[in-house]
Amino acid sequence: MNMPQEAVKPKDRRRGEYPVHVEVPTRWADHDTYGHVNNAVHVVMLDSALNGWLITASGVDIRTLQARGVVVHTELDYVRELKFPEVATVGIGVSRRGRRSSITYDIALFTEGHDEPAATASFVHVYVDRETFTPVPIPAEIEAALRYLGPDPAPVGGAQVRTPHRRLPKTRSPHVRGTAAQADHDAPGAGTEDRTPDPAHDPGGDRRRS
Repeated sequence: MNMPQEAVKPKDRRRGEYPVHVEVPTRWADHDTYGHVNNAVHVVMLDSALNGWLITASGVDIRTLQARGVVVHTELDYVRELKFPEVATVGIGVSRRGRRSSITYDIALFTEGHDEPAATASFVHVYVDRETFTPVPIPAEIEAALRYLGPDPAPVGGAQVRTPHRRLPKTRSPHVRGTAAQADHDAPGAGTEDRTPDPAHDPGGDRRRS
């Protein structure tokens, strides 16, 4: 009988495991009374890096798409503290896709000189129609962007496939600077809102069939 593999601990993750890296600076205002970046700021940094990268990689403003990626689940493990004026690097990958509408992003925060993360996180996005708020297929624009994120995590019951390597041009903006390492993937995505879709929907596996 095959035994399940033990999950990799957050402190054992490494920078090179993430195909896309986006730089996000810390701010003076991010510090709390304990003298380090407040824990709530980590979520903001990760969310901003992910959505900024999706806009750059897809070539469209994801806020204008008919389908929106809403956050239905977030979890975050803290490994060590961040301090201003450190510039954090957000590593972005994909760990799982649903059958039609959902995707789980594998994300981590790194700082200069450290190969191990300061924090690791998981975001589950479900893509819904912006007017009816019912689950819909992942937009083609986001499918194209996520080809940069490496081997395509298979939907439940499916086989894993690989797509050719592609490179994302270096980008700069006042808030987020992104570079993509080599990747191979064929996947999905869209912008995010903290709203919960129809309770009948299963966000974890997205098992509803069209």
